[in-house]
Amino acid sequence: MLVEAHAAGVLLSGMSAGAMCWFESGLTDSFWGAGYQPLACLGLLPGACGVHYHADPQRRTTLLAAIEAGTVDSAIAIDDYAAVLYEDGVLSRVVHWREAAAAYSVARQSGQVVESALASISIANPVQ
Repeated sequence: MLVEAHAAGVLLSGMSAGAMCWFESGLTDSFWGAGYQPLACLGLLPGACGVHYHADPQRRTTLLAAIEAGTVDSAIAIDDYAAVLYEDGVLSRVVHWREAAAAYSVARQSGQVVESALASISIANPVQ
């Protein structure tokens, strides 16, 4: 049903595993005692997704190692309090609602794993 909704142009969203599920793969700690492991996802968006990117340092370390090892080709990594919007399978916008929250493109380039912060706009309400 989700694939059909996506094909029909329905806006799909989610946080945490609900964000990760749309991609080809993600890293999860949902396997008891196994640490962070790659997980095949729905494949509606290209690459992998890492969530809670800076909330737990092991998430970042594991994602970088997975890309280094070739287990994951490339990924979008999303901090808590940030979100990414894809339109027609292409990243179109990154937003955040807490200062310093961001999303990152993480990929292997010229034999090195490169992590690049993506331009982001704040959608936080100003304090009055």
